[in-house]
Amino acid sequence: MRVTDAALFDRSQRGLSLVRSSYMAAQQRAMTGKRVNAPSDDPLAASLSRRVQARLARFEAHGRAIDAGDRRLQATDAALSQVGAVMDRIRQIAIQFANDTYGADERAMAAAEVVELKAALVSLGNTEVGGQHLFAGYRDAAAPFDAAGAYSGDGAEPELDVAPGLRVKVGVSGAQAFGVGAGVNLFATFDVLSAALFANDGASVRATIDSIATGVEQVADVRGTAGVRMQALAAARSAVERLSEQSRATQASLVEIDAVEAFSDLARAEHALTAAVQVASMLPPPGLAGGSTR
Repeated sequence: MRVTDAALFDRSQRGLSLVRSSYMAAQQRAMTGKRVNAPSDDPLAASLSRRVQARLARFEAHGRAIDAGDRRLQATDAALSQVGAVMDRIRQIAIQFANDTYGADERAMAAAEVVELKAALVSLGNTEVGGQHLFAGYRDAAAPFDAAGAYSGDGAEPELDVAPGLRVKVGVSGAQAFGVGAGVNLFATFDVLSAALFANDGASVRATIDSIATGVEQVADVRGTAGVRMQALAAARSAVERLSEQSRATQASLVEIDAVEAFSDLARAEHALTAAVQVASMLPPPGLAGGSTR
């Protein structure tokens, strides 16, 4: 069988092109640290990798939800801590001025403080973070309490998806915390106490002590609930981080390449390319050399 110079040259060029493509692919792997840079490199691995990427995107969304929920619960806890401080002060006032050694003027001054503390309580009930009123439930675009303490929220406890198949409540019920639906209505209790103090009515002042104490416990219980939910978010965060780490490991096994292996492949590809170029340079283009070879 006779092989022409043109056929030898064409074969050499095709081989050189293949070797050059292999070199460029090895170079790409070494530069990116990935063995799959395009679906054609490994269709199955590329398909599986896309699924893992979608899973990682969901985990990132869960992480953002956890961050948002944690910020909301932290702010809720801080607000309830201040509500607790207001309630402690009200209890002190009620116990102190239940004593009939105090006169009308002194009780009137205490009543004025109770009025100011009620305004502070309303302000705390309308605490807003990131455009959301913490104690309004899902009606969080508007302040849930008016100046008198009347409630316009829905009393719900907002939830978020924080992990696959897991929803966690990231708020507390404003109605429950402030007793506007059930329990001790804190605002009404403040009104009763201030009225009794203004009236210099020691018996009525004494009658508020038990309800105030119950209100203190009510706020503490709701704050405890917020704390439990923060712990649930922390557990969800750990789970999502663990799942994300596992998915990233799977992603790496599908598309990444060991650095030593990548540069070893590159060195071999470079050597093969150099050899192919040398062979190709020894063959004259068709038409420059006469005859043929067997």
